[in-house]
Amino acid sequence: MKKINIGLIILASIVFGFGVNGLTAKADSSTININGQSFPRDLLLTTTCYKTKQSVTVNATYSKDLSGNHMYTRNITIPKGTVLGGHILPKHKLAHGKYGNEMFINAGGLNYEFFHRYAKKGYTYSSGSAYSYAWTSFQKIKTPKYMPTYSQGDLYCSSTHNINYHIIKQSIQITANGYVELFRQSDPINDDIYEVMDKKPFSQSKIIRTSINGNTRYLYLNSKIKTIKTTRVGKKGKYFYRLALKNLHQPQILVNNDEPSSTIYSLYSISGLKYFTQILSD
Repeated sequence: MKKINIGLIILASIVFGFGVNGLTAKADSSTININGQSFPRDLLLTTTCYKTKQSVTVNATYSKDLSGNHMYTRNITIPKGTVLGGHILPKHKLAHGKYGNEMFINAGGLNYEFFHRYAKKGYTYSSGSAYSYAWTSFQKIKTPKYMPTYSQGDLYCSSTHNINYHIIKQSIQITANGYVELFRQSDPINDDIYEVMDKKPFSQSKIIRTSINGNTRYLYLNSKIKTIKTTRVGKKGKYFYRLALKNLHQPQILVNNDEPSSTIYSLYSISGLKYFTQILSD
């Protein structure tokens, strides 16, 4: 998850009456138009997905606290055929002194349990720290249907038009390898939601299949998610739990008073509550 240090910034709620997600692309597809302003398309926050062509080793970091004084790294083997979210860092000087490309697995690129099962007692995987020099072992693929459009899969519940990460009590991460993870924090004033999302999910479930109808993306899960309403569907003995994510097509814009920049979010309705996810930052 990409942290945005915006503090408490007043949200200007703007409804854009054109195009899908309130966005329109120019003919050259290199830019998008939002409220009459043109932005480079590469500013859109999307999840680039890859599939491992064979078993591949990655180096992962685990930490005991946020001080950085108690950390260790270990090698993890990712099985062949695993779908994940990541990015390739172009040729640069690597840790072993040579130059080359490097694959990093994004926060939310794999589900929490994938890395945590290898952690020592009292340690937690440092989200987004896993990397591999064997970048050619990862094949770029089309983003799975269960991932929200223009998002990195992280959605934050907010009942107000003040998007402040220090008052968010609940968030959802849809991982690139097909899990829905629910995170909750008991002390939102003192706990940063990003720190909470590096810890064990409050509830989680595997996505079995996905369907899309208009503005709504339906995720069919293999189990219920605590505190979130789902609909049980299927035949006797083989039930699934359907979770609906409705894109409200009401992009929101945050203007940062401290810097000459703005951040744009998309609003979703999930189980009757509004969630926001960042889609672009200039």
